[in-house]
Amino acid sequence: APMGWDGEIERATPHPKPAAGPSGASASGQRRALYFADNIEEARDLFPYWRDPVLPADWSFSGAVQDLTGVNGPPDGYCAVYDDGEGHYGVEICAWYKLFRPHYEPVWRRDGSEVYELFMMDDAPAFVAYSPRGAAHDDALSIRVSVFDIESGVEYSVRGHDPILLGADTAAAIAIARSLLTPAGAP
Repeated sequence: APMGWDGEIERATPHPKPAAGPSGASASGQRRALYFADNIEEARDLFPYWRDPVLPADWSFSGAVQDLTGVNGPPDGYCAVYDDGEGHYGVEICAWYKLFRPHYEPVWRRDGSEVYELFMMDDAPAFVAYSPRGAAHDDALSIRVSVFDIESGVEYSVRGHDPILLGADTAAAIAIARSLLTPAGAP
């Protein structure tokens, strides 16, 4: 609530189902549906362009939500969270629908603690953000990998939170992103 607010505060119930009706508002003020999925089957049914990532065997799906962020109105997409084998936040995977082209540029922080590098992943444009080894290395920095699926126009983005997805060793995050280029149910 804003500072000085003395009116009522309405508390949201966690994980409303789609049948509960739309919630959330776009930048233009129009109401949009906000959907949560509590299990993987529900997520597969609710979210277009859903892809099942290949993760370590003991990791588990925690939940997914329709994403409503954006500068010029909310983009269509979803974000899913997976817990690591210890029950902690392991990785967040988001899909952004119909980007038509990715806006990938190689950049770096002035302090040298993070770089974004462009590369091709299975003939798809991609980038990886990580903390290079050296004096400014940050071993707690979340590795991020985004890959653009040209055929569908969807960008899949992997953001690591588990120790194997932090710092400079990008192999695990790239492997997860690569697995998202295979449609759900495909070999």
